[in-house]
Amino acid sequence: NIPPGGLLRINAPVTEYYRVVDTASDLLKKNQYAAAVVEWSKALELEPDEAPAHNNLGLALVETGKVEEGMKHYRRALELSPGYPEAHNNLGSALVRGRRLPEAVGQFENALESNPDHARAHVNLGAALAQMGRIDEALPHLQRALELLPDDAEAHTNLGLALAMKGQLDAAIPHLETALEANPASFERQFNLARILAAQGKFDAAIPH
Repeated sequence: NIPPGGLLRINAPVTEYYRVVDTASDLLKKNQYAAAVVEWSKALELEPDEAPAHNNLGLALVETGKVEEGMKHYRRALELSPGYPEAHNNLGSALVRGRRLPEAVGQFENALESNPDHARAHVNLGAALAQMGRIDEALPHLQRALELLPDDAEAHTNLGLALAMKGQLDAAIPHLETALEANPASFERQFNLARILAAQGKFDAAIPH
């Protein structure tokens, strides 16, 4: 039982921390990254050793173009919580932006070692391996990603492109069509599909895209 007055003994800085975290999380969900940087920074002033706060500040910083600074926070999150799959995955994504693909692959693999069903890490690892020309290694990860997230447009796009790189154009097209259906206005997805259709000589089908 809670003693009389027990609820009044909550540490004020802790309650303030969670209030700031709620605000920061909401801003991150709304893609308001610059404002999220401010709030996650406030959270870390209150609780400097919270790994999730470092991870989320890193994400907000990367999305505002401060990639190196963001990576420092991902690495700090991993120091505080070794094997933290989200931080490994996010660090890998930041490394991909810098074209540091071998390092990125290592981070995605670390994420999957901690959580073998981390769908986004499977997508990202598959995409990175495909960019390195390691298609046979990429395909199982992209296929596993779609087992975990059957409607994920990014996974469909990457699997379609990987299959096309392997010369399996017929198998690639349904995945690229599914990705385009998710966002018909995406020029990149239109181009991906049109390019494969044209490679098959299906120019009439390619032209609308």
